[in-house]
Parts: sequence; C-alpha cells; structure tokens
Amino acid sequence: MEIREASGWQIPSDYLILARKFRDEIFAGNYGRVILHGDLHHDNILQDKGSWKVIDPHGVIGFPINEGWAFVQDAECDIPFIAQYFDFNITDVRKCCFMHTVLSAVWAVEDNTDPKPWLDLACKVRFR
Repeated sequence: MEIREASGWQIPSDYLILARKFRDEIFAGNYGRVILHGDLHHDNILQDKGSWKVIDPHGVIGFPINEGWAFVQDAECDIPFIAQYFDFNITDVRKCCFMHTVLSAVWAVEDNTDPKPWLDLACKVRFR
C-alpha cells in the first residue's frame, strides 16, 4: 500500500475519497434511522454479575449498520458474520467498515498517533 502525504497526513488520498463515497452511499440507502449508542466498542461493554452493561452512550441518530464496524478484527470472517446475523447487505457492511476505519485513521493523525493499524484494517476491507 502506497502512503502519500497530503497536508502532512499519511493517509492515501484514494482512501479518503472512497470513504466519502461510501458514506454518501450508506446515507442514501434503505437503512432507517434509529437512536444509536454512538461509541459502541469493546471497551464500552462491561460484564456485571452475569449480565452485560453498555456504558458511555453518545446517543446519536444514525443507521444501525454503523455500530458493527468496531467489532471487525478479521475482515474475512467478521464482516460476513455481521451481515448475516443482522440481515445487512454484506457490501454495505464492508463499505461501512472501510468508511469508519479511514475515519479512525484521520482521528489518529489528529491525535498525533499512528494511523497504520487503521490503514492496515482498511486495506483488508477495501474493495478489489
């Protein structure tokens, strides 16, 4: 994967363009808007006396497909599972995952941390 600097960012410009395109396609899709947690990930799910608690909700309105991306560690296994389990279109899950991993890479750059882990995942998710 070639990494070109754009405005000092080590994020491929084609990734940024593709993430924006996928965002627009997801927003234009047939997913109804609902209240979402907004920051759902492994660190915000706790076990408490045999049950599970979700903490730190941000309470945003969006598309249910947006919440699953944070649980993708192995794109080849996790994306098909999420699509099947929640009855989402697998292509849309892949687009959503790519979009959010690129966004996470941008946040990493803004926070002066390494975007490489996010770019590596985006590369595995990217459409060929």
